[in-house]
Amino acid sequence: MMYYYVPSYYPTTLYPVYIPVREQLPPVNIEFFYESANETVRLMNDVRVVLNKLSTSKEFDRQIMSAAQQSDHEEVKRLIQSLNITSTIEVGFTPDELRLNFSKKTVHSNRDCCKITIFLRWR
Repeated sequence: MMYYYVPSYYPTTLYPVYIPVREQLPPVNIEFFYESANETVRLMNDVRVVLNKLSTSKEFDRQIMSAAQQSDHEEVKRLIQSLNITSTIEVGFTPDELRLNFSKKTVHSNRDCCKITIFLRWR
C-alpha cells in the first residue's frame, strides 16, 4: 500500500536566514597608500645598490662572508650600510644564507610603510 502526502498538509518550516547588510564605508583616502608606493620605490633602489655591489665586488663579498663566519653582526651591518643605504636594514645570517630586511617609514606620518626581505644563499 502506498501513501501519498499532499504538501499542503504539512506546514512550511521557516528557518532564520542571515541577510547581509552592507556597511557604509568611509571615503577612500589614498594618501598613505600613495606615500607607501613612493617609499617602496626608494626602498627598491637601496636593494638594487646592495645587490649591484654584491654581484660586482668579490672583495666585498669576502668581507661580508668573513664577518658572518665570525658571527660579527655589527660588522656585516656596517659593511652593508657603508653603501649609503637610506632605509633601515636588519641583517641576519645562518651557515647557509644571508638575510637582509629592508624597511622604510613614510616621511610625513613616520609610520612603517614597506618592507622587502632578501635571502641570498652562500652555500
